[in-house]
Amino acid sequence: MPIHTKTIGTVGRDYSTLQAWEDDLDDGTNAANNTTGYVAGEDAVGEVYADSTFTGSLVLTGGDVVGLNSVTLTVPVAERHDGTAGTGAKMTAGINIQESGGDEFVVEWIEIDLGGGGGPAINTNSSAFTKVPSIRNMLVHDQSGGSSFVGFAYAAARDCQVLNSIFYDNTRNTSLVVYGLALDSDRPDGGCFNNTVYNVANAGSGDAYGISINTDSANARVRNNISMGTTSSTGTPKDFNFGGSTNLTSSNNLSGDDTADDGGGSDHQISKTIADQFVSTVAGSEDLHLKAGSDAIGNGVDLGTTPSGVEIDINSRDRDAEGDTWDIGAHQTFSAAAFQAAWGANATTIAG
Repeated sequence: MPIHTKTIGTVGRDYSTLQAWEDDLDDGTNAANNTTGYVAGEDAVGEVYADSTFTGSLVLTGGDVVGLNSVTLTVPVAERHDGTAGTGAKMTAGINIQESGGDEFVVEWIEIDLGGGGGPAINTNSSAFTKVPSIRNMLVHDQSGGSSFVGFAYAAARDCQVLNSIFYDNTRNTSLVVYGLALDSDRPDGGCFNNTVYNVANAGSGDAYGISINTDSANARVRNNISMGTTSSTGTPKDFNFGGSTNLTSSNNLSGDDTADDGGGSDHQISKTIADQFVSTVAGSEDLHLKAGSDAIGNGVDLGTTPSGVEIDINSRDRDAEGDTWDIGAHQTFSAAAFQAAWGANATTIAG
C-alpha cells in the first residue's frame, strides 16, 4: 500500500495541530494544504514533532469516506521519548478513537502528560471498528479527576491492543473504580503485552485496579505486564483484576500484591517489593526503567514478533533481533556481555 506521510508540529510542518491532520484524513482534496489529498487504499501517517506541546484533545475517526487502509499517529525516531517525562513529543490531553469502519489504527511513541487533569488518556470504547486499534510505546502519566470513568486506557467494551507502554500516577478520591488499564480483551487481535503500570490510587471508597480485564475469553492475552502500587483508602485495591480465569491466556505478569496470577497461567511474579524494581518512583522524577536486580529481569516470556511491534521496548530495543531473554514490563534490559558484543570488548557499562 502507498504510504502518505504528513508532519505535525510548529516549525515548517504540514499541520500545527493533531486535530487538523486528522480532519483532513477524509478530505479528498486536502484543501487546508492545497496538495493532493488522501486516496483509497493508502496508509496515512502523521509524524508528531517535539517542537510543539499539543494542548488539545484528539478525536480519531479515520478515513472512512476516502477508504484508507490504515491510520498511524507516530513520532520520528529522533523525536521520541526515552521512557521518562519531558524527553519527546508530548500532548496534554487525551485521544478518543471513534473509528467505525475498516481502518487499522496505530498510536505510538507519544507522551501524554495530563498534568493532574481528567481522562481517560486513551479511549476506544465508543468505536465500532473491524480492526482493533494498537496502542504502543506510549508514556502516559499524571491523571486525576475528570469524568465518571477514570483510567489511562479505556476499552472495557471495545477491545484494543496495548503494548510496551508505561502508565503511572492515576489518582482520585471517588466512590467509583479508578483504573490503570481497563480492557475488554475478547478479540484475537487485542491483548495486553509488556506494559508497566504504577500508582493507581483511590483516596475514596471505590476500588482501584492497575490492569483490569473485563472478559474471560479464549482470545484474551495478558502477558509480560508489571502492575504495582495500586491503593485504595477503603475500597479494594488490586494490581491485576480479571473477569475470570478459565479461558484467557495469562503468564509472566508481576505484581506488588498477590493478584498477578489471578488470571491463571504460569510463571508470574507476585508480592514483589516496589523499591526493588524501578530506577525511581520519586514523585515528579519517576523513572520506571528496571533497575539492576529487578524481579522482572529475565522472567518474561519470549513473544517473538507477534503481535506486530511487541518486540520493541520503550527505548526502541528489538528484543527479538537482539536475542534477549525477555524481561517483564515495557523496558528490556541487556547485560554487560550483550553490550560488549554490540560495542566492543572495552565496553563495561550495563545499559538498557
